[in-house]
Amino acid sequence: MDYLDAREYLGRYNQDFQELSGKHQGYEADLVEFTIRRHLSSTEQIQETELKKRKLALKDQMQSMIKVFLSENGRVVLSGKAVEWQKKAILT
Repeated sequence: MDYLDAREYLGRYNQDFQELSGKHQGYEADLVEFTIRRHLSSTEQIQETELKKRKLALKDQMQSMIKVFLSENGRVVLSGKAVEWQKKAILT
């Protein structure tokens, strides 16, 4: 199992990872709003910077979860019963 497999698996079966991912996507959407503007006020620049920091913090948390998952489950293949076994193991 590689990084992308672990990310996909956690995105499907781990509620904490799903919540982090959802917030991360929300911050990305908010940042797009700042990006399409030509000029930002000082307040908007501060808001944009804060959003970027929050987004990065979420990404770091998600990467940490992936690393832990891989260290505990690195040799499991995402197919058939192995997935079901992993799903049960993580949810319990």
